[in-house]
Amino acid sequence: MANVIELVSKYIPMLDYQYQVGAKSAILDAAPDLIQETRSARKILIPKMELTGLYNYDRFSGFKNGVQTLEWVEHEFTQDRGTTFTVDIMDDIETLGVAYGRLATEFERLHLIPELDAYRFSTYATLAGHQDGTSIDKSNVYTILSDAQKTLDEDEVPEEGRVIFVSNEVYNAMKLSTEVQKKWDVIDSLDPKGISFKIERYDGIPIIRVPQRRFKTAY
Repeated sequence: MANVIELVSKYIPMLDYQYQVGAKSAILDAAPDLIQETRSARKILIPKMELTGLYNYDRFSGFKNGVQTLEWVEHEFTQDRGTTFTVDIMDDIETLGVAYGRLATEFERLHLIPELDAYRFSTYATLAGHQDGTSIDKSNVYTILSDAQKTLDEDEVPEEGRVIFVSNEVYNAMKLSTEVQKKWDVIDSLDPKGISFKIERYDGIPIIRVPQRRFKTAY
């Protein structure tokens, strides 16, 4: 058992890093402090806060007291999927960790991350409050992006944290649009390991390209 625990402790940071780099939807992950585990492996707790609004001022009693509530709401996972592989501990030792490490990273890269992205994006599409089935090309991509930003602005969605996920087809249309290119820029950034990479942005919003097989409205 000790050998198994050592393997898990050794490879979890590496698998977490590969997930952060490889999953297109990882940027939307909630902060760890906003999630609490429960006794059930199928359920988690997420905080929900509600605040009352403004009241009329009264010169005799002053301001009315506001009311705030914070409760931890239980959410149950919708999927229960997994796979088991058996790796002989001696095989792993004799290959200096290659047997287990290679298997774990390749399984995550080839199967877990693509499926996770596909399921997430299909769920986002299903729950989207605004949907537009217009076919996008270089002639209308600027207008569609502008209309989407206007919708978010009118719904008072904070500008901070917005992300544009696009298929490679839409990405190419953006690159061919003169209007879009006027608002296009590239910035340098660092990943958690200090490795430099570039982020493309449209009007200050990060652009993330998603392979079409992960970018479905239903999965």
